[in-house]
Amino acid sequence: MKFDHQRAIYLQIVDWVKIKIVTKQWATSKQVPSVRVLSLELGVTPNTVQRAYSVLEEEELLMSKRGKGNFVTSDFSLLEGVKKQLATHHVSHFFQEMKALDYSNNQIHEEFTLFLHEKERKEGNT
Repeated sequence: MKFDHQRAIYLQIVDWVKIKIVTKQWATSKQVPSVRVLSLELGVTPNTVQRAYSVLEEEELLMSKRGKGNFVTSDFSLLEGVKKQLATHHVSHFFQEMKALDYSNNQIHEEFTLFLHEKERKEGNT
């Protein structure tokens, strides 16, 4: 994982874990890597991972079971809400970047439509 030093690392880990969960790389009701294991994997201190896990517990995406570790929630409506929230964030970021390039709403729509058509064409040829 490559970190952006303009944003707190633990918050970047929170977002990274959310993506792991909503894309089902970390399955519902399953145990997640321990704080130590994940800190070694990401090259950060255990305190940083623990802080990220604490945020995820507060958001009820992770559940801590004393002596057993942390587990992904099985609340599918919560997971869908998180997925929608992440998608909205990415779309908003894309829109801001296109506006910074001085694109109008219609031009953004046209570019996005062209992109999708090209992607569908390439996927159809594979």
